[in-house]
Amino acid sequence: MKSIKGYIALTSVVFALFLISVLGLYRFYIEHPKEIEIAEQLQLQELNSLSKILRLKKATLASITLDWAHWDDSYQFLTEPTQFERFVQSNFTPSSFITNKLLGVVYLTNDVHVHYSQGYDLSNETLVDLSQISNIDWALITHRFNQVDSDVLGGWLLTRSGPAIYAIANVTDSLSEKDPAGYLMFIQLLSESEIEFIESITRLKLNFTTPTTEDELAFANTIPNLAPVTLEEGFQTERDRIIRDDTNTPMVTIHITHTPIHSPNLLDGFPFVFAITGLVALLLMALLERIVHRPMKKHIQAIEQMVSEQNLTPLTERFRINEFEKFRSVFNLAVDLVQQQKLALLELSTKDALTAIPNRRAYDTFAPTAWKHAKRHNTTFCFAILDIDYFKQFNDSQGHQAGDVALKQLGALFSQHFCREDDFYARIGGEEFVVILRSSHDDFLPHLEAFRQGFEDLNIPHTSRPDALKVLTISIGAVIVKHPNQLSIESGLTRLYSLADQTLYTAKQQGRNQIGVRYINHEKG
Repeated sequence: MKSIKGYIALTSVVFALFLISVLGLYRFYIEHPKEIEIAEQLQLQELNSLSKILRLKKATLASITLDWAHWDDSYQFLTEPTQFERFVQSNFTPSSFITNKLLGVVYLTNDVHVHYSQGYDLSNETLVDLSQISNIDWALITHRFNQVDSDVLGGWLLTRSGPAIYAIANVTDSLSEKDPAGYLMFIQLLSESEIEFIESITRLKLNFTTPTTEDELAFANTIPNLAPVTLEEGFQTERDRIIRDDTNTPMVTIHITHTPIHSPNLLDGFPFVFAITGLVALLLMALLERIVHRPMKKHIQAIEQMVSEQNLTPLTERFRINEFEKFRSVFNLAVDLVQQQKLALLELSTKDALTAIPNRRAYDTFAPTAWKHAKRHNTTFCFAILDIDYFKQFNDSQGHQAGDVALKQLGALFSQHFCREDDFYARIGGEEFVVILRSSHDDFLPHLEAFRQGFEDLNIPHTSRPDALKVLTISIGAVIVKHPNQLSIESGLTRLYSLADQTLYTAKQQGRNQIGVRYINHEKG
């Protein structure tokens, strides 16, 4: 017979084993799968960030290509042989390739003959024949472009310097009134510095390799494509994705190493549980619900809700158990990382790529809110539109690159003159900009005049303008609303924009390089 002490010990051991079994089954079938699911969601978000950044890079190149393709000089370059040398010398210098990070430029006729092509060796910083960059099937690319209903087409191709993106568009005049004269194609290398930038945004470690042998190509065909984004392998610390060219041939293998934030382990926390169960099995049963299960369940439910709503927020309630508290801290670190990535992507989508100031999307978000605030607080509101005088003549005489430099100088001037908390400015298209000012003091005109004079003082030469001034200047049309709360809902931004545009037109008719002002003091003002 055993003593009572033995039975107590045996009972305690049996209970401890039972409790350990229950906890093990719970973790194996419920808790651990949910941790895996959360980790997979984070990894899927990282892959989505990578895919979005690469798409954004393609969209940026497409925008630049479309801008050049719808330029009168480009159209004349294809249709008027006398424009050949002037156009090439003005626009395709080494600095043009460096500014736009281009690997190659091609103008094709409508019958897919090369009218002009030029490559650029980024490593040696010299102009080279395009054939030294890549052997490109023009017929395939133009055929694919003609099959899609789009003004511009982008894709991937393999060059001797590595993977590159391209964009192709029909060349026509700036108003798109004439039939296309041919095609324009830009090629841009995915450089090491850009890969490092992508790694800093996504927090992924990326290794790009090119399959060359038959075995490597066969293996590459088994790798999932980067787009659409999927997580076929489930949770993995490392995975491979493939980018294919226009012939659906594997072009680049991307070896991806995920951020080592948290790797779910089936045995996480169990050493602690074993020790407590062995010493105080009965106490653990009473405390387990309160100390472990209830908080964990609450946090898992919170995370599940975040995933379903696609809105990650930090977990604020602390765990009493160190291992679980570490999981909470690491999860919060992951949430912070995701928020940083979202902010970085938002900044890329609301900033003008050329001038580095807010773009049309930022204006569409800010302007309605600013107008509602002015009406609610009855704060004097100034809405101004400005553009560069004789800018088309400047582009025609100085070249597209000089025009881009002038726009950058104008963009840099905004932050020097409109630096108050309520000031806002944006580039809304071409050489057109918007300024929104709010203040309880009527000091808008001195600010606008100082800005106008500041740009004139840059003394940017413009020898082809028809008037006496031979430098770049700007004209401004401003509408100042004294009492916004007296205007009806219909008298909103659309009306202000129209009035400012009319005032700008008047200022240009009266000689340019000046500010036109219209005051609105009441509904009929």
